[in-house]
Amino acid sequence: SAFQVDEVGFVIAAGWVTTTFWALDIGVSFISAYHRPDGLIETRLKKIAGRYISTWFCFDLTLVLVDIFARLWFVGGGVLGRVGKLW
Repeated sequence: SAFQVDEVGFVIAAGWVTTTFWALDIGVSFISAYHRPDGLIETRLKKIAGRYISTWFCFDLTLVLVDIFARLWFVGGGVLGRVGKLW
């Protein structure tokens, strides 16, 4: 085939792209305005950050950290996977 792609390399790269996207999304969520119950848009950064921390932050951070850890530990004998073999 004229357009052979290293599937393993592509899958690993695509995984890191999505992990990076979601990690960056955490930062963006700290500055993204939201609609208050009274219909107004909240743009004060302190209020936005407080709301994010009290709603989705722990969930988002947990998923991103688990994803990063899994990639480093398991994918292609990753960095942590090689360290883990020492024990």
